[in-house]
Amino acid sequence: MKKIMLLFALIISTGFCFAQNVGIGTTTPDTSAILDVKSSGKGMLIPRISTAARNAISNPATGLLVFDTDQKTLYLYDGNDWRGFAAMNDDERPVNNYNYPTEFIDTSTLAGYSVSMWGQFLVIGAPYTFEKEGTVYIYINDTGNWQPIGALTSTAGVGALFGQSVSLKGNYLIVGAPGAVNYSINEAVGAVYIYHLSGFTFVPLQPAIYGTVVGNGFGTTVAINQAGTYAAVSEPNATVSGFPNAGQVDVYNNPGSTFVLQTTISDAAPATNEYFGTALAMNPSGENIGVGAPNKTVGSYDGEGYAAQFNRNGNTWVQAYSYTPAGSEQLNMGKQVDITDAHFAWATGQTNTVDVVDLGWTGSTITPFTSAIKSIAFDPTSEALYVFSGNTLYAGNTGAQIKIFSSTNGPIISNQMLSIYNKYYVLGLPSGTDPANVNEGGFYFGVSPQ
Repeated sequence: MKKIMLLFALIISTGFCFAQNVGIGTTTPDTSAILDVKSSGKGMLIPRISTAARNAISNPATGLLVFDTDQKTLYLYDGNDWRGFAAMNDDERPVNNYNYPTEFIDTSTLAGYSVSMWGQFLVIGAPYTFEKEGTVYIYINDTGNWQPIGALTSTAGVGALFGQSVSLKGNYLIVGAPGAVNYSINEAVGAVYIYHLSGFTFVPLQPAIYGTVVGNGFGTTVAINQAGTYAAVSEPNATVSGFPNAGQVDVYNNPGSTFVLQTTISDAAPATNEYFGTALAMNPSGENIGVGAPNKTVGSYDGEGYAAQFNRNGNTWVQAYSYTPAGSEQLNMGKQVDITDAHFAWATGQTNTVDVVDLGWTGSTITPFTSAIKSIAFDPTSEALYVFSGNTLYAGNTGAQIKIFSSTNGPIISNQMLSIYNKYYVLGLPSGTDPANVNEGGFYFGVSPQ
């Protein structure tokens, strides 16, 4: 009883002496802190509870902090969701933070709308620079430090949107410019540009490849394989079998040094306003293509969406598998896709889930994310899947949070905002990290602990 009274007296005395600023281990607590704890050899413990106990907390206060013993990391309640702190080794923490191309002179560049990384090279698409002519910035990884080494531009003029889509694999880069003008016919039919890496320079492999129909969106999304033998270009607004905006994907083959059209693929059951090719990916071997059509109407369900995987058999591409969700309106399956030599993944919009199948076509669904999924990407060196959902980057295989971004990334969502290679990742933030320059754009480099 004497000990309790003594402790009570000490608390009252401490609060009185420091005018509501309590110090533990110090007689001069910081005036900005209600509690200032100092120690040269000890830490501070907060409540340690299981995931189930954390989720069972009724009406958690904004700012509530606990240690999750299952996830083995701190969790903060932000007023809407529990946000986990990334647990990393010291040598695995991000090597750089937010980055911006230095020559930006306006606030509407959308840098980071598309990103693609392979080996030590990285390309960043900024389709709104120079009155929407567009620019692609090139970076190189020098032992963990990303350095700019150049930029690519098109000759397709204002509104070309050069860099709206990019795909880098091996020594080959393809860039989409869906607003490009073909000056030989003076029509904005869209174009793609293909480059080959020579030393530290991306050199044009051939003249631009132009679309043929105004308004088809040729070059909206692009993909290329590691050997530079196959490339795919979407036309999501193309009319197919009489269905407007059904969409198609043009597949090109490079038998020597020039890409030529091999075939055109589309949904086996096209639908109006399906936008087949909104999301597009090709695996490194060039044997498989993944396509998303998030607006497809299936039966009587508008916007149910679907994802499809095409296999190459010699010179023929065949739709081997297609996936549609359980009947429901506006599910938007196939908003984002990615494919490797072993796995195919796609995101579903309304349910905020990611589905993954292997090439044996046994699959699983990753637990629903709490916010809209903006981009997904595999690390081709490990087959690990990463998901950018809301303002958080996750290692999708485990659901572990890697990085929480303070930026509000706005409504801008691209299939190509995330790229991973050998644990290095880049995340495009096209609506920017600076509230004063919302559409300036930027990007974030880091290293994943997964």
